[in-house]
Amino acid sequence: WWKVARPAVLAVTFLPAVMLIGRFVLGGAYSWAVRHNHTVVFRVVLLFLIVASCWASLKVGLSVALGGFIAGLAVSQHRESHNMLEAQLP
Repeated sequence: WWKVARPAVLAVTFLPAVMLIGRFVLGGAYSWAVRHNHTVVFRVVLLFLIVASCWASLKVGLSVALGGFIAGLAVSQHRESHNMLEAQLP
């Protein structure tokens, strides 16, 4: 039964872990970059979150697309998410 339950358990524990890291750990970096208007730092932090989430999801046996989706959820939950979107648009 563990072969069937393992992906579900990993997905259920992976989602809150990435959300918490995105909100509390990287949230300070987001806020600092917005406050000081550092778009390069802002983009690097955003890229780091996406790549780290995809890599972590791959390492726990989930799909890379799920990791990217969860990183997008973590970014959208931040209070500066509208600034993140504006910084990325041409």
